[in-house]
Amino acid sequence: ARQLPIMDKRKESTDAFVQVRFADIPEKTTRVINSSLNPMWRECFLFEISKDKQLQDAVVELKIAHQDLANDNIIGTVLIDISSLLIPMAPSKIHGWYPIYDSIKGLRGQLRVRLHLDFLDNLKEFEEASGAVPFLS
Repeated sequence: ARQLPIMDKRKESTDAFVQVRFADIPEKTTRVINSSLNPMWRECFLFEISKDKQLQDAVVELKIAHQDLANDNIIGTVLIDISSLLIPMAPSKIHGWYPIYDSIKGLRGQLRVRLHLDFLDNLKEFEEASGAVPFLS
């Protein structure tokens, strides 16, 4: 991430982490990067999808938050539509800097994300294909 807002006024910094949600799969969370307005996680999450239907309307939701002793504070959210990855012969990756947005406070920095979709063929000819979606933040 870059240009995160100061969430801890005493330290003039932020202790940031990211919660990643996709479809109806349990969310995954990065480690906390302490005292940084430009944290780098370099973490990879793998979400295995067994039914194509889960991919069709799903949006990747990345919530950026500040860890606090009392309670965590949401900095903002990045939503990424992955439907372009489902088009035949289209690139299987999405990557770039995405704005971190809060509905009340507006733009709150940027998050660099790489999404990659791999289809894994099943051994039986007529079964549904399954896919895996690794998310790098």
